[in-house]
Amino acid sequence: MEGERRKRKIENEEENEQENMEKFFALIKSTKDVRDLLYKEKIDKKVDDEKAKGTWIPKFQVEDFIDYGEFGRSNNITTTPSHASSSEKEKEKEKEKRVIIENEHLQEVEATTAEAAQNEVKEKAESDYLDLNLSL
Repeated sequence: MEGERRKRKIENEEENEQENMEKFFALIKSTKDVRDLLYKEKIDKKVDDEKAKGTWIPKFQVEDFIDYGEFGRSNNITTTPSHASSSEKEKEKEKEKRVIIENEHLQEVEATTAEAAQNEVKEKAESDYLDLNLSL
């Protein structure tokens, strides 16, 4: 009798263990399904958001490609708005021309001062020249 009881107990434990394993794997499968569903919804939402935003089309103007030197780096240049009248646009163009001329003048002044400084250094070096050739 005792042998039969042990045998039944072992069979019950095996069945119990089998049921627990099936529950465990069913739980894992449902978790994966929920994760995949949420991921798919997230991707669908991103696609919908991108469609709602539309695409960006860049609009370039000539001013974007002009090198303003120091003025361009310090953002002193103003660009003409597209809704400005023709007289306002002409005034803005004149302003830009003046700024460009001023920029060219500044570059010339910088070049001449740099050149003068180099000449000064050369002259000083020539006057302070020491003859290091020693004769015996």
